[in-house]
Amino acid sequence: MSDAVVLRPARRPGQVQDRPSGSSHPTLARPWGSTWVLLVPAVVVAYVLSHFRYPEILSGGFNIYLAQPLTWLGVGLLGYMGWRFGLPDRPAVRLEMVGLAILLGLFDVSLSIFAGFLSRFGLSPYGHRLDVLLGNLLYVGTTLAGVEMARAYLMALVGRKRPLLGLILVSLLFALAAVPPARVGVFESAISAVRFGGESLLPLLAESLLASLLAQLGGPIAAIAFRAVPAIFEWGMPVLPNPPWALSALFGTMAPAIGMLVVQAQQASNVPERRLASNPRPSAWLLATFAGVALIWFNQGVFGVRPTVVSGVSMRPALRAGDLVLTTDVAPEKIAVGDIVRFRVGGSYVLHRVVEIRQAAGLEFITRGDANNVDDPPLPASAVEGRVVTVLPGLGWPSIVVRLVLQWLLGLFAR
Repeated sequence: MSDAVVLRPARRPGQVQDRPSGSSHPTLARPWGSTWVLLVPAVVVAYVLSHFRYPEILSGGFNIYLAQPLTWLGVGLLGYMGWRFGLPDRPAVRLEMVGLAILLGLFDVSLSIFAGFLSRFGLSPYGHRLDVLLGNLLYVGTTLAGVEMARAYLMALVGRKRPLLGLILVSLLFALAAVPPARVGVFESAISAVRFGGESLLPLLAESLLASLLAQLGGPIAAIAFRAVPAIFEWGMPVLPNPPWALSALFGTMAPAIGMLVVQAQQASNVPERRLASNPRPSAWLLATFAGVALIWFNQGVFGVRPTVVSGVSMRPALRAGDLVLTTDVAPEKIAVGDIVRFRVGGSYVLHRVVEIRQAAGLEFITRGDANNVDDPPLPASAVEGRVVTVLPGLGWPSIVVRLVLQWLLGLFAR
């Protein structure tokens, strides 16, 4: 029997030849499949241009209403090209996920208003003349669209095989991209750095985690819907909640954290058990976020107890460098000779022992380090910030190491 001849249709120019199903080679060339290689540096470049370069060479109007919107739209366009042409599959737009995202945005606004009622409100720093308001909304809308399109592409790319890793990396990238550099450069002390973490970084990270989760499950429209509601409230209302930073840190992380739990519960009810393991499960990161806020509150004395790391030798042998000391608030009249008190000199805290109490023009304390032979200047009662109640030997060394590394890095970048 002669061999059979199989006729195949001629390939058109540009058409890719089909391959057997078991072939290890791709069946379709995706020229935009590596867009992320350009997209991540593009986010960094957009951040640098928006916060450093544009303010130097452009007037305020051109910077805010033209240069920055076009820059972030360019980032979003790059993300869209990767999303549209570089992904083998991507999440479909689901109306129920978009609706849930809007509700979560409203919940975020509601908690913010509640925080205002618990503390105070203040005038908005943004203009509300019609032309200014429309310009601000243009700026916010274009920036939001560009960021969330880029986020959705990166989440679909990285999170397809490793959802939790993608959630962490993408959320961290866009949380850092939302931090104004002016806030990073004002770390006058460890206290200001801690306050920045609680007031700005952790809420931004929590919001970024929820936006990334929504982008992973519902695409860019869901992430935009979530973030647009608080943005419109912030830029559109003439009066805004103005809570103290500790309350802002709590509610700023609580709303996205609860939102992530809601999204997880909604997914668990809709996704079959065999597919549930492939979805992001950020519960551990929620706990880490709350733990971070709790530590910041603890460090700032919200619970009535403050930690202080001993870094000098003036109180040896009672206190040694690296010890972690806990102080508690105390009424000045209850302080006795022999107590170790905490007070501030410049930007640093000092832990010294009370050696004398005077009643001159008012209550004053004379303090001295156990290893010193000279008394400190008289300390008014109002300057005492706490009395030592517990010493934890050596537990402060990690804090000292981190502080030294941060100081070295900040000095390196300042050169």
